[in-house]
Amino acid sequence: DKLTVVPTGIPAPPAVLPAAVAEARRKLNLESGLPVVLYVGRLAREKNLELLIDAFAPLAGRAILVIVGSGPHRTACEQRVRSQGLETWVRFPGFLPRGELSPIYATASVFAFPSGTDTQGVVLSEAQSHGVPCVIVNMGGGPEFVRDGTDALVVPDRVEPFRAALEALLFAPGRLKAFSIAARESPLRPTPEGMARQIIEIYQETRRQRRTQDATERSL
Repeated sequence: DKLTVVPTGIPAPPAVLPAAVAEARRKLNLESGLPVVLYVGRLAREKNLELLIDAFAPLAGRAILVIVGSGPHRTACEQRVRSQGLETWVRFPGFLPRGELSPIYATASVFAFPSGTDTQGVVLSEAQSHGVPCVIVNMGGGPEFVRDGTDALVVPDRVEPFRAALEALLFAPGRLKAFSIAARESPLRPTPEGMARQIIEIYQETRRQRRTQDATERSL
């Protein structure tokens, strides 16, 4: 009861010009026009990337998977992609500076988040601020920052439900558009202003309680 969680505030995304999106698509070899499943984050074992790769495999040829990030598990991920013959449909651009991510988010149709170990998942809010709906596993803190069935699909930590959720958004244009609009307008996305306001309120309440406690102790 002495702990209060204050989520990290996510700034509003910068305007992304069509030319920047076109350049991002060119660099990632996305000229085919196929829908894009995007992951952004550290490539580590606890991120559960095997689930994402296995769930994407049946969709290869109808969609492209872009895995942005670096980390100790990259080689294992690349080997898994090769073992399933997915090299043509999966991109590993590596680590990208934060300033280069907005055009990448703008290329995506769906943001995939298979990790169940993150306490917040800042990238979820970043994706949604760009109007990209999410498919995530029902573990960790991620589900607290999306609205299942409105701007995201929250599924069990299993390959088949994850694949079905990706497919349900990627190939249903009307539903994808509705989820995209809802993601951009999400009231759950924490802002820097809201984060600062909440911290101030916590300090003020703590001071009030301390003054009350001191007054009580003096009266004894």
